[in-house]
Amino acid sequence: MRKITVLLISLSLLLSCSSNMEIIKAKLITQNVRFDAQSSGSYLQKAAHFFEREKYDSVLVYLHKSYAVDSDNWKMQLLYGKTASKTRRYILANEHLYDALSLCRSESTDRAAIYFALGENEDLLGNAVKAKQHYIMVMQLNAGTKLAELAYQKMQLLSQTD
Repeated sequence: MRKITVLLISLSLLLSCSSNMEIIKAKLITQNVRFDAQSSGSYLQKAAHFFEREKYDSVLVYLHKSYAVDSDNWKMQLLYGKTASKTRRYILANEHLYDALSLCRSESTDRAAIYFALGENEDLLGNAVKAKQHYIMVMQLNAGTKLAELAYQKMQLLSQTD
């Protein structure tokens, strides 16, 4: 956490009238103010950095900080879900992934990434039918992409195990 000293200028105007003359006083007040200069996005970037390195405890530290700044960030919820899944907390993962899906108002590519994570998590929970439904959504939202191709391959693997 960065500590930044900020000069706050507060003008307090004291108006007093004395016969035909107005007197105005300006008072300069300085204070030291400490605040956290980090944004939700920078915390999220650090969390993603640690996720790539499979340092999930560190991921959670930065996700908690990001959550404190902006709890309605779908990318943060997605990363929470993926982290929970990687640490074998599959039900918690689903909660975060569905939260991400409800918060994501952006393009189909982003929603497809969430559906893909849901498919993987449902597969780990042993829910092949739900996993396939999520993979189908990925293919519908993001046809012709590598993610859609990977979803198709995962669906094929699930069909072989049925």
